[in-house]
Amino acid sequence: MASGEFSTSLWSEHLVTLPGIQLYTIDKELNADVEDSLTKIRAIGYQEVETAGFGGLSAKGFRAAPENTGLKCSSSHFFNLAAEI
Repeated sequence: MASGEFSTSLWSEHLVTLPGIQLYTIDKELNADVEDSLTKIRAIGYQEVETAGFGGLSAKGFRAAPENTGLKCSSSHFFNLAAEI
């Protein structure tokens, strides 16, 4: 079992393949200007975002913003969804 033959069969694909950021970390900036904030995030090199609200927009209003700036929104979480819709 100590041979390299056994250990090489245990490798798997990485779960995270693109650099991403949780948008709560730029909440103040996002609430001031969604498109500009996301454009800057993309310029830094991030490719994915996770939302924690919609930067003062409705869910429908926010939906296109990541795609418009070349980002992928792969996940989200909410504390008070009713206040955002």
